[in-house]
Amino acid sequence: MKKVRVTTKKVLSAVKAESATVAEDLKLAASSIDKAAKKKTIHWKTAARKKSRLAKAVNKGVKAPAKKAAAKKAK
Repeated sequence: MKKVRVTTKKVLSAVKAESATVAEDLKLAASSIDKAAKKKTIHWKTAARKKSRLAKAVNKGVKAPAKKAAAKKAK
């Protein structure tokens, strides 16, 4: 369970810092979440929800700077 928390925090901090390793961190976090679900440490629906929320955060974090740049160009 600790690995799930650590990898999740790593992904969120990478998104916040706009790091280049976000995709790799997300892949590791999803893997650790799936392993925890497979071992029945967390419920499979909880695992799916965590992975979905992480992917949503990554997508939002990656797309946000592009929107800001487009808004500046429009002005």
